[in-house]
Amino acid sequence: MLGTRRWLLGLVATAMVVIAGCGGSDHRHFETWQAEGLWSGTTSSGTLDGVILDTGEYWLIYGSAGVARSVVHGNGFFSRGRFISDDGADYFFGYDRPFFSSLAANVEPEFSIEGELYLENQLEGFSMGYVPDYRFPANPAAIVGQWRGSGSTLQSSGDFVIAIDAQGNFTAGLAGSCEYAGRVLPNRNGRNVFDIALTSLATCPFLFSANGVLVATGGRLVITAVTPDRRDVFYAVAQ
Repeated sequence: MLGTRRWLLGLVATAMVVIAGCGGSDHRHFETWQAEGLWSGTTSSGTLDGVILDTGEYWLIYGSAGVARSVVHGNGFFSRGRFISDDGADYFFGYDRPFFSSLAANVEPEFSIEGELYLENQLEGFSMGYVPDYRFPANPAAIVGQWRGSGSTLQSSGDFVIAIDAQGNFTAGLAGSCEYAGRVLPNRNGRNVFDIALTSLATCPFLFSANGVLVATGGRLVITAVTPDRRDVFYAVAQ
């Protein structure tokens, strides 16, 4: 099943971390300009790519042996000069529910992020570098058309296809699972990331909706979205 979730190197899709400019304090606060961006790097055992929004929300994709193994989603804040998250959900593919995850890290803005996070209940060190593509505005015209690749939820995976029109409306299908409809629009922050919302069609054997982000880079789309109750994830890569 994991074989259909080909981890395409050089993609970015979810994220975290950062050093606050003013030093230590126990008070939770945001210095989002320091953390925001696309990031790409490694953990102790694999690869890690991600995006941090200007709200502190992050999406990380952990890969190993050329395959996407997990999506980590959460919200971060600053405490004593470190970017901290204590509400992470680690959607490790093959399990029926997410693991709890947390992270703590230092960041050099628009350069590097280094710290530790929990993956499959194991603490791992990680290091990521800034991806300059993030500085450019999202381009809706660049995602119009039909894209094919692979997609997953926690316990299903298969071939994935998505067709996006000029207004951002789309239809999509995950082989062996469901068909979806939804909309993808540039995030309000004016950077190279889109917001995406998808809902399963009536023909789907179960109800499913998810909200998240889409990143278009290197001629590929990466989608990460979680259900409203945060019990499941939708992940796809297409080109």
